[in-house]
Parts: sequence; C-alpha cells; structure tokens
Amino acid sequence: MNRMFLRVSVAQLDSFVGDIDGNAEKVKYAMDVAEKRKSDILVLPELFITGYPPEDLVLRVSFLKANVNAVKDLIEYSKGKDLLTIVGFIDVDEDVYNAAVAFRNGRIVGIYRKRLLPNYSIFDERRYFNVGDEALVLKLGDAKIGITICEDLWSPAGPMMEEVFEGGAEVIVNLSASPYYCGKRELRKKYLSSRAFDYHTAIIYSNMIGGQDEIVFDGSSLIIDAEGRIIYEGKVFEEEIFTVDLNIDEGLRATLHDPRRRDWKYEGCKVRFEDAGVPRKDKTDRK
Repeated sequence: MNRMFLRVSVAQLDSFVGDIDGNAEKVKYAMDVAEKRKSDILVLPELFITGYPPEDLVLRVSFLKANVNAVKDLIEYSKGKDLLTIVGFIDVDEDVYNAAVAFRNGRIVGIYRKRLLPNYSIFDERRYFNVGDEALVLKLGDAKIGITICEDLWSPAGPMMEEVFEGGAEVIVNLSASPYYCGKRELRKKYLSSRAFDYHTAIIYSNMIGGQDEIVFDGSSLIIDAEGRIIYEGKVFEEEIFTVDLNIDEGLRATLHDPRRRDWKYEGCKVRFEDAGVPRKDKTDRK
C-alpha cells in the first residue's frame, strides 16, 4: 500500500449456522487467497464464524466458547501474514456482543461491538446481544479505517458519523448479513453510494450469501469510493472473493473543503483508536 491506494479483498462466502469449524476453515481459505493477492485488508460478513442468525445457540456456553476458540485459532494462523483480516463473531465478556474482530500477524488489532441492534421483521438481536458503546478506528499506516456492522451503516446519524467526523476515518468497513427481497440490491446501492458521497468516505461492504431457514442472503457486496461511485459489485447469489485497489486520497481532497470535519463535536461520542501496524509496500511492488 502507498498513501493513495489500499488493496482490499472481500470474501462473500456461504457461512453455515452452527458449523463453527467449517466456517473458520473458509476464513483460512479466504486469508490464503487474499495473502497471495498481496491485499492489505480482507473483510468477511457479519457473524461469519457462527453463521447468521445463530438465534438460541447464543444461549449455549459451549457454542460461545467454540466461537471464541475458532477466532483464537485464526489469529494464530495469521502469523507471518501482513494481511489485516476483519471477520464477524460473538464477543464474550460479562455479556455477549455481535462483534467484529480485526487481527494481523498473530495479534488482535481491535474488536468492535455492534451498536445498533435491529429488532423488527426477521431480526431479534436485542433478545441475544448487548449493545456496543464505542466507535473503533484502525490506523493502517496513514490510512484510518472505521469498523461498522450492518445496521450501524443504515442510520444517517449513527456510528459512521462518529468514526468519520470524530475519528477521521477515510474508509468505512461494514460487515453485513442483509437479507434479500425484491428491489433490495438497488436500494442498497443507492443508499450506500449516497452515504459515501455525503461523508466523502469510501465504503467496503461485505454481505452474507446463502440461506438460513426462510432467510436468503444475496451477497452483492460493494466497494464504493469517496465520490459515491461503485468500484465493484459482488456476484448475486454466488460465492466470490474479489480484490480491488481503492484510492483513498480522493476522500482526503474532498474533505479539505468540508468544514463539518472541523466543527463537528459530540460530547457523548467515544472513539477508540488502534494501530494495525505498517502496511505493505507500494502497489508497484505487488505485481
């Protein structure tokens, strides 16, 4: 990576509810692919380790422990790799959280806990999870990367605003398990493109694929630049690992003319910064 480009891999793969070992093996496979492509970042969907939605499996201590142990194994597997991997799992503390773990070269860089839990239609997340209470921005070299999970990105005044205006994020990563319905793909594209354009911030959107009971996930992951242009759209109802070189300097140029970043303050906002280390060399060295 140089200051202008971030090489991003997105893995929209079929995660099976309860098959923690099988799902973890898919993460390893995606890591190997992204590492061979010399990517800076690999992003997988929401709750990929457990499958989505895990529902009452969350109430089983053995299930929670297996999920945590799988993440520990993946962190060990990442030793010697310059790849920053971000994947969804259940974080277990005094309570349980729908979370994303970011790790690189054998260490955890940061853990983000989902803050906006949907509790409507097919969603029942408040029954199972507690709410996160802080934003997370990772520093990968000069790049600042904010982490969000699904619903967090759909609120115009939610975590993305805090990570961009208070945390200075130039890229927002979103791990998602967004169900399909007629017209959903076009709605997503319009909504996320407008969000990227309004905040002058690139978006990396990794969506689940496959089905669980009556719920169907279509993939259709997106990479959108800071001008709101769709750089790449993932396949529909097909597994795929795609890689894109994302220009992050476009957002910087736009924000220099945006006074909101200088004036915006929110006393209740907590942003945690974590150092993800030194990125790879220039894009020219990766070919």
